[in-house]
Amino acid sequence: MRKGLLLTERDHELLRHLSLGPCTVGNIFKYFFNTADSNPKTRERVMQRRLRKLEQEDLIRSISSPIVSDRIYALTSHSASIVANDQGIELSNVWVNPNVKNIKHDLYVAGAAKKIHRESEELKLYKLTFLQFEYGLRRIEKLRKGVYLPDIIFAIQGLDNKHILDFNLEVDCGTISRKDFLGKIKYFQDTPLVIINTQKRLSLLKSYLKAARIAKHVYLTTFEEFFYTALPECNWHTNFSENPIKLTL
Repeated sequence: MRKGLLLTERDHELLRHLSLGPCTVGNIFKYFFNTADSNPKTRERVMQRRLRKLEQEDLIRSISSPIVSDRIYALTSHSASIVANDQGIELSNVWVNPNVKNIKHDLYVAGAAKKIHRESEELKLYKLTFLQFEYGLRRIEKLRKGVYLPDIIFAIQGLDNKHILDFNLEVDCGTISRKDFLGKIKYFQDTPLVIINTQKRLSLLKSYLKAARIAKHVYLTTFEEFFYTALPECNWHTNFSENPIKLTL
């Protein structure tokens, strides 16, 4: 709670949502303000008033970008400690500074983290035991030259409680070079998952892996497949199989 503004349960849920990275105002409306029995325009006005109040209190900030049509919201440094305290989250892993110059990539990374959390906490498809952003890792580690970090490191446990799987997830928007892509894959310690903006780009990256004779299994899928299919049901292409396969969770 802050002087002059009583935070509601919905406010806390929204701040928790933004602790996993930036999101668009359309996303906020969908998950926090839209209701089936209300007029959408009325609910949108309610949302805009509340977002303005939260922004005036320096709890959230708005971002505009020429490459994203919708307004974007993110946490402020001031609100990070509130969320960390409320949710028992490591402060260094509360995402407060998205890269405005690379905002589309950061939106996809945040969307991936929110999908994983939702499938674990709400849908109970698996247990999420750990999740760390590249953002958090860079804040707490002194990185040497040539060190590659994945966008997300996470670990999940199957519902049978028999094993924990560790993953390094990379979001590829088609902007990194062949050298950097292979450098990342070779450096990653856990099973690499790569989500890619187009099928053509996926085929290109798969050809890079085969030509470089990467010994580890690398799993690749498209944004469309990843974001619209639950993780256990996603079809993944690998450098060792001709046909898509599913992860064994």
